[in-house]
Amino acid sequence: MFGIFFLSVGNRCHIYFFPEYYSYAWHYLSFFAIIECKTNQQVRFLPCFSRKVKASASRQACIVYMTSVVVVGTQWGDEGKGKITDFLSADAEVIARYQGGDNAGHTIVIDGKKFKLHLIPSGIFFPEKISVIGNGVVVNPKSLVKELAYLHEEGVTTDNLRISDRAHVILPYHIKLDQLQEESKGDNKIGTTIKGIGPAYMDKAARVGIRIADLLDKEIFAERLRINLAEKNRLFEKMYDSTAIGCDA
Repeated sequence: MFGIFFLSVGNRCHIYFFPEYYSYAWHYLSFFAIIECKTNQQVRFLPCFSRKVKASASRQACIVYMTSVVVVGTQWGDEGKGKITDFLSADAEVIARYQGGDNAGHTIVIDGKKFKLHLIPSGIFFPEKISVIGNGVVVNPKSLVKELAYLHEEGVTTDNLRISDRAHVILPYHIKLDQLQEESKGDNKIGTTIKGIGPAYMDKAARVGIRIADLLDKEIFAERLRINLAEKNRLFEKMYDSTAIGCDA
């Protein structure tokens, strides 16, 4: 089973890929690799090339054990990230999701039974390991509650799930803005999932987004919600000629 992925690992591991370039090891910040999955105990990396090393560098396959592994899809999705993550999870202590939202989808098969998740990391099926929804993820509370209920109904424990209090929250006005922006593009639609992912990241970049931590304080949440909603409603009414969203907070 082979797959091409962009991986970023701890600096201390890089010297094992290019032992003859030990003095440059600290400059190997990233590389492309072809992964050959051999067993649940090891991952065999075939020829890897750093930006700092010519293609004529070490071409010998090597067995490595890394402190951290990052799996990144470099295409338009459906590259098989979930399958590779599930395989690597067997030897991991922590499985973390670091970006995206419930627009994603990963199917895990356990003993012939399929489990479909959109937000919670696939590592949730390893009860002895910690699964993390990181601060780079945008979380739709409704989707989170729905997915947790689904796992509980299937007998899967979620006691090992951790959610960063700095993760941003997707709210109804993000979803509405996503839809209005997509409709306004006419024939140039980008094919958004209308899940509010893009608008939520826009708020994060603008430093006005609401985080998980804000939900824990009713007064802070209500105040930030009113401010954000007032701004979004002006956008809905004046730019998109749409109706405003009410606030009961």
